[in-house]
Amino acid sequence: MGNQRSFEPGGVGAFDLFQGLKRLSPQGIVIWATTIGPKRLSGFRPAVLPLRLSSFRVDHGWEMQPAPNIQQRLLGVRVNGWQVDVRVYFATQHPGKKLLAEAQAELNRLLLPQRG
Repeated sequence: MGNQRSFEPGGVGAFDLFQGLKRLSPQGIVIWATTIGPKRLSGFRPAVLPLRLSSFRVDHGWEMQPAPNIQQRLLGVRVNGWQVDVRVYFATQHPGKKLLAEAQAELNRLLLPQRG
């Protein structure tokens, strides 16, 4: 059967971001960062790390929003030759200063692969 795995009940299973966001506590934060690689897609302006949360677009509602309390912040940039899509999710439409500072602290830890 090759690379197939079976999961025990209560163990790690398939990850579902939107279902997870529905269960996120009001003080919870999810940061989802993906690298697209060296392709040159439009809309990715140059940036440097650490990314600043204040530069992210804020969405209070969007298509397929899992729950009305979920706020999404997103940014698509080019850093050191990598195109990066970063999304920050809060389980509140009005995150306070402490929650925003915690999200920024996590963004400050973001590292990208070294270009080969």
